[in-house]
Amino acid sequence: MKNIVKADLGRGYASIPMKEVTRIAIDEKHLGKKAKFITLVIDLDGGRILWVGKGRGKDALQGFWQRARNQVQAVVCDMSADYWSAVREYLPQAVLVFDKFHAINLFNDKIDEVRRQVQKQAERAGHGPIRGVRYLLLTGSERLDEDKKARLQEALAPN
Repeated sequence: MKNIVKADLGRGYASIPMKEVTRIAIDEKHLGKKAKFITLVIDLDGGRILWVGKGRGKDALQGFWQRARNQVQAVVCDMSADYWSAVREYLPQAVLVFDKFHAINLFNDKIDEVRRQVQKQAERAGHGPIRGVRYLLLTGSERLDEDKKARLQEALAPN
């Protein structure tokens, strides 16, 4: 059964036509300590895997660029400088989009950093600890009840 599946995959993925591919995604996948990472290129419209490269970063994409065409209009990737610099070099006409997961993660990290700074400033100024307001900062004010709005205003007052 394994050999049948491998043969079918070989026929289906040995030569994937790139002429209709206009939007791709590039990301890495961790396979464990021994195998480390692989880099995947996926057709966003068709959902097919177009390329699997060993490792991660620009070097893992070397063989893919020979297959990529000028019709690729958009590339989604994480914020790795290796990936976006390679896209800029090999697909300069494509719009580069950072993926939602990494953008939100970066935004949340910045909010946490600001929250910690405000907390330290308030404690130094003698306003007491401002603990437990992360949720309040991340929630839209229209979704907070009156008690939580009051708590948020109390926490922000020293700033």
